[in-house]
Amino acid sequence: MGEKRNESFPLPALQEGFFALSRRPGFDRGTPALDVAGPMTRHAPAPFLFVDVEASSLHEGGFPIEVAWVTQDGVPESYLVHPQEGWAEWCTQAARLHGLTLTMLHAHGKAAQDVAHRFVQVARGRRVVSDATAFDGAWLSMLCDAAGLAAPPLLPVQLAYAEAVGPLLDHSASRSVQARMALQIVDHHEADEDARNRVRHRALHDAWSLFRIWRAIAGVPASPDPPV
Repeated sequence: MGEKRNESFPLPALQEGFFALSRRPGFDRGTPALDVAGPMTRHAPAPFLFVDVEASSLHEGGFPIEVAWVTQDGVPESYLVHPQEGWAEWCTQAARLHGLTLTMLHAHGKAAQDVAHRFVQVARGRRVVSDATAFDGAWLSMLCDAAGLAAPPLLPVQLAYAEAVGPLLDHSASRSVQARMALQIVDHHEADEDARNRVRHRALHDAWSLFRIWRAIAGVPASPDPPV
């Protein structure tokens, strides 16, 4: 990603666009909008880490079963998580989506503590982003709690998209025009990715999808599937 610009995006002009993104259906309202202002300075912001979590259930008691992330440079990692004692909530409907079984997790999952330590290590110095901050944040906290660690803050992936779209806007236009332009560009690339035939409801492929959208907005194509 050497071609990616390092300077901050024009926050006053794009903040309206970001807030408009945050009001769209499906956007996770769990992260306060003011969180976007913290890392944005005149200096190069910290790189992004695109993360996704698959869980045993969306209901209370659901626990993380697969965690994956992709660095801003396109380096992926993915881990099945061996269930901790007391992690018992299992939803057969969710299992039909992700295709994982308890047998697979017990046979191939890594200890939650090991996955948590690796995640916190990789997340250090990066802005961790997700397209479902409330759900993923809760599961990552559960994962890190198992290791006695504090989970890194989780930001909405729309922040990464807003930064990527900044250099593409006509900065002589009004804020409202720039905001509409930003939304149109992001919508276009999200729709393209949504229409693509790809693996879904697996953490690595879903994290890679977020990374691909971010790259596409910046005009830097990424491979259809994560490297193995």
